[in-house]
Amino acid sequence: MLRDAHRGKRAALMWDTGGMRLYVPAVLDELSADQPPVRPGYVAILEDGLRGDDIEEREDSAMNQAALASLELIRDRRDAEDEEDGDEARACPDSPAFCVPARRVVIACEAEAEAEVSDEAGNLAAVHVAQARPQTYRWDDVVAFFIDDAEAAPLVERVTQALTEDDVTEALDALWDEPLLWFDASERTACAGGGIVSCGRTHG
Repeated sequence: MLRDAHRGKRAALMWDTGGMRLYVPAVLDELSADQPPVRPGYVAILEDGLRGDDIEEREDSAMNQAALASLELIRDRRDAEDEEDGDEARACPDSPAFCVPARRVVIACEAEAEAEVSDEAGNLAAVHVAQARPQTYRWDDVVAFFIDDAEAAPLVERVTQALTEDDVTEALDALWDEPLLWFDASERTACAGGGIVSCGRTHG
């Protein structure tokens, strides 16, 4: 649902999710925390009259944007741990004791949130996916997780360690051929503990 708002001195159009699906990027060790991570997520903009395949395509686009953001989280956490622990962190990429596991993680939840969908002039922008403001939610609000399986880990490593734009593009192209696995919300503990291969289903 659209509503008017203001951003500084300009008008803005905000999209209230109203309990729609919100896709929040995460890293694997956050699934074992007492509370889910609070950070900007992504929401599909579903206009009145949109049906079937178009809705699914936009939801997939929102999830993919969150998956890209998850890669950034992994890279940023790795960089921070490298600074703290030195080369030891980079030497053990699959050990949570030293660094973040190489898995894209997306949390799909039903939460009230809002996202700006207007351009600089305050007009409705032609966007299918928008970034939503950080919103507090509970694990009970989560409906599913989307996570890489173990076979995708080397591809995730390639992306997070790429040094040039061409290397990033090539690595992303290879990684995007690997579908994220779907997990029910009740499987959070198993996924956080490493039971990814056994309990996941291919998404899409």
